[in-house]
Amino acid sequence: MSSEEMNEEMNEEEKRQRVERSLGQVADKMTQLDSENKALKTNVRRLLDQVGGKGRCKACNADIWWVKLKSGRMAPYTAEGLNHFADCPNADRFRR
Repeated sequence: MSSEEMNEEMNEEEKRQRVERSLGQVADKMTQLDSENKALKTNVRRLLDQVGGKGRCKACNADIWWVKLKSGRMAPYTAEGLNHFADCPNADRFRR
């Protein structure tokens, strides 16, 4: 094996090791973000339990919390803290 071939083989091994390290770092970050996301969802649910009344969507049967807005109107929110009209597959049934 020539020295050029050996250098090329070493470069390929270095590249492979770098990729493996990078993938490990990405996996670690994803695990951290997943944990943070779960904690955030828990906090959102606690907040919704305090300010809203729990119910179910009549159109898709999803868990929702009815929250009174500043305007006095009631709005449905999901456990993710989103207005349910944004993610309900049947939201058009409730549009005025």
